[in-house]
Amino acid sequence: MYSRVIGHEFRPVPSTLQGRYATHPLREAVLSPGIYGPVTHTAEEHRATINLNKVPNAKLVFVYSASTTYDNGVADNLTWSSALSDILGHDYVVENHGVPGYSTVQHIIQVLFDFRSSPPACAVFYMGGTDLQESNVTDLKPDYSDFLLVKLRNMATVHFLIQRRWALFALLSELDHRTFVPPGRVSRIYDQRFSRIYRQNIKLIAIITQSFGVKPIFVAEIWNDRRLTADSPTILLPYINDSDVMKISKQMDADLEAAANETNSVYLAEPLRADWGNADFLDYAHFSAKGSRKLASSIAPRIAAECK
Repeated sequence: MYSRVIGHEFRPVPSTLQGRYATHPLREAVLSPGIYGPVTHTAEEHRATINLNKVPNAKLVFVYSASTTYDNGVADNLTWSSALSDILGHDYVVENHGVPGYSTVQHIIQVLFDFRSSPPACAVFYMGGTDLQESNVTDLKPDYSDFLLVKLRNMATVHFLIQRRWALFALLSELDHRTFVPPGRVSRIYDQRFSRIYRQNIKLIAIITQSFGVKPIFVAEIWNDRRLTADSPTILLPYINDSDVMKISKQMDADLEAAANETNSVYLAEPLRADWGNADFLDYAHFSAKGSRKLASSIAPRIAAECK
């Protein structure tokens, strides 16, 4: 029954990946410390980054985003944060603050508190794709409580854990999810209300980060255009056709650059100039080990120059 309704066979999450998230009163969900297959969460609720042979007073670099920085599909030593640490060398320690499902709303909360004990030299933000799920939602709420916050809260609940283990619960959850998506309409035009909210959030992130003496660095996001060809919404964006993602993401990236310039922050377009291929991705946006290394290599020289 599951395959007839959903379109593919049920694939339960392995037991080694169960319980990766815990509820949080401000951010809805955080990483649960522990080892989950090839993924390690630290006691500080971060995805583990491999930092080898560092000097005692190495400069700190924090990286932020959702699943594309958490690096869903690769082991701890192959994430782009680990690759960045390796390329930067012994003078830099990198911390991965990425959490799947996070948007600029959670990043605003993160930067309000993350820098108080040990502020880094800079904070690197590689983000946007999660926010884009709110594009073309009717009467979009600035706090994303109409869609993304609910999804994130569900990720850490017992209900989510149960439905990912048994097909019947997964089927009921999927059907519920289809009715849960807020009203909206598919559009090939960049949603201007969403654009204003996203740009405001970027500016707030920059201003808060700077208030702690930390330099904000915003990195252009990369998509795998070879997987984005359908003239219908088939990935996680409910109201954007796959074939329009690249066009709209360029406009979103223009917002990112403008907000960075308006706040005297750093904007890195280097990833846009790299030669990306299908082998660099696991799907439409998440990196393979090769792609993670390529992203880190493209931004490392500027990170070293800016994070003094």
